Amino acid sequence: MRGLVSAMGDRMLNLLVPRITARAEPCGPLQYKFCYCSGGLKYSQNCCLYSGSCYPCRVSGSC
Repeated sequence: MRGLVSAMGDRMLNLLVPRITARAEPCGPLQYKFCYCSGGLKYSQNCCLYSGSCYPCRVSGSC
């Protein structure tokens, strides 16, 4: 009896809860965007051309 109730609960939960599927977004080529200069160092970030997401700013050279 316990197994039957558990199976019915699982089926009901599967109907109510949407399924989430992971998929990789294409990043494409990286673009370098200037962030700021501080202490003689230039900080910039890499951004994905296709998705528009960017990584945090980090040292990329000197000002």
